[in-house]
Amino acid sequence: MDSRGFAPPAVLLVILDGLGDRAWPELGGLTPLEAAKKPVLDELAAAGSTGILHSLGPGRAPGTDLAHFVLFGYPSDIYPGRVVFEAAGCGLELSSADVAFRALFSRVRREPDGTLKLLNHFADVDDAVCRELAAGLEAFTHGGLTVRLVFTGEKQGVITVSGGASEDVTDCDPFFTERPIAAVLPLADARDPVAARLTAEAVTAFLTHAYEVFREAGPIGASAEGPTESEESLFLVAKWTGRKRALPSFAQLTGMRGAIVSHGTLFRGIASELGMEFRPVPAIADPRAEIEALLAEAVGSLADGVEFVHVHSKAPDEAGHTKDPSHKRDVIASLDKGLSL
Repeated sequence: MDSRGFAPPAVLLVILDGLGDRAWPELGGLTPLEAAKKPVLDELAAAGSTGILHSLGPGRAPGTDLAHFVLFGYPSDIYPGRVVFEAAGCGLELSSADVAFRALFSRVRREPDGTLKLLNHFADVDDAVCRELAAGLEAFTHGGLTVRLVFTGEKQGVITVSGGASEDVTDCDPFFTERPIAAVLPLADARDPVAARLTAEAVTAFLTHAYEVFREAGPIGASAEGPTESEESLFLVAKWTGRKRALPSFAQLTGMRGAIVSHGTLFRGIASELGMEFRPVPAIADPRAEIEALLAEAVGSLADGVEFVHVHSKAPDEAGHTKDPSHKRDVIASLDKGLSL
């Protein structure tokens, strides 16, 4: 409410992540959204305004984390990096003095020439194995920098680099499987080239050390005689470089009490870092049931006085990953039924 006693209307933002798509021959040249039976979405579109919003400008496709950061009103130049949100979502408090990376316990194959090729981002081992291996990696010092790994669960962890590290370095994720693990390198436009070079070297040395430790432990593919030059093993894929920042809260930025209704580590962390309430709803396999549960929690949030509620469904995006346009069409139709509340 402003000084004149005016209270702006509450906002309900529903994101159906991954709703857009390309035209598919299997759907008669239509996109899954066009082909789906969706009377509720059609009615909403007819009653309002439709268009395309480029959150970072045309030609750029940001990930879920950065896209929401900008949608919530934050300028992209103060974006701290996804790892900061992921860490917060796991209950890990980062220091602004440290540079951090998300670490995935991945599976790699060592080729005869020494190249490591990514086989799977998430190795087929139990969390207990990952936890034990992480516990065996003590703080590692290289070039005056100290590198540590904290296991956070679900075959993931957080790597921190302290002692004057730079976040202006690349990660080592090749993104696609059967591709070589990438080198960690300083950015060409690093603000402190020396610190960036030392950081890249320290992270590379730590990842190499961890790989050798994992090979000796042999949780995957070790021979009876011990590790071999061509065996498969675990490797820490370091990605999403970032550094914690002092960010204005969502309330300070917008003047509204905000909440996120979703599930998962990322949105829990975004809510934590932006001072928003996190109202979790368990993941539900059926898209209609899930969106109904999400909206029910959102309605309850509005009744509690929350002025901005963000509802996030990843169902269309997950359906898109199957590369089956008919399945995605059906998921959208199911979501539409759930939106009829």
